[in-house]
Amino acid sequence: MHANWITWAASTVVYDAGDTISFVFALSSLLPSIIVIFIAGLASSSTSHQRDAALLLLVGLCQNTALNTFLKAFIKGPRPISSMYIMVPMSSSSNYGMPSYHSQFMFFFITWLLRKASANHIPVSWGMWLFFLVSATVVACGRVYNSYHSTDQVIVGAAVGVINAYASTTPTLERVLRWLMFRLSPVRNFFTSWVTYVRL
Repeated sequence: MHANWITWAASTVVYDAGDTISFVFALSSLLPSIIVIFIAGLASSSTSHQRDAALLLLVGLCQNTALNTFLKAFIKGPRPISSMYIMVPMSSSSNYGMPSYHSQFMFFFITWLLRKASANHIPVSWGMWLFFLVSATVVACGRVYNSYHSTDQVIVGAAVGVINAYASTTPTLERVLRWLMFRLSPVRNFFTSWVTYVRL
């Protein structure tokens, strides 16, 4: 029996060991995964009043991921030619690079947060605005620097993320996402029921 081993693209981080900037950008590419972990923790906390809002954001992020997967399969835009793919072969699921998932994720995430802050009349300081923008830009630039994507792929990814987040927070589409959220709530409650046993 011949095994057909592939790399799970979501966990692949590649950088030039002799380049500190490449390493820093590689670390930045983990930011979407870290964000999802924090949101999932908030969504699963039985004591958090934000758990449903966090679950709604997770549903939105899943929808954003599905959109990115569809666009990549539809556009079939190749990734940049780089020696990285010779040294570290990527899985077949990551052959396409248009639009950049990381860029789309980050700009969807910050646009969603800013839209929700505006809708709920929560002031956003200039410092937080700058933090959001710098974080998303660093992730996007890192994808180009480390040869995962071309410049146009991260720009399109950012644009798709912003537009999708804006659309997803309109009454019509948010109603659909909320419907999905309520359908997923029992699943969330079942798989996080163990947290009641975490005590001091």
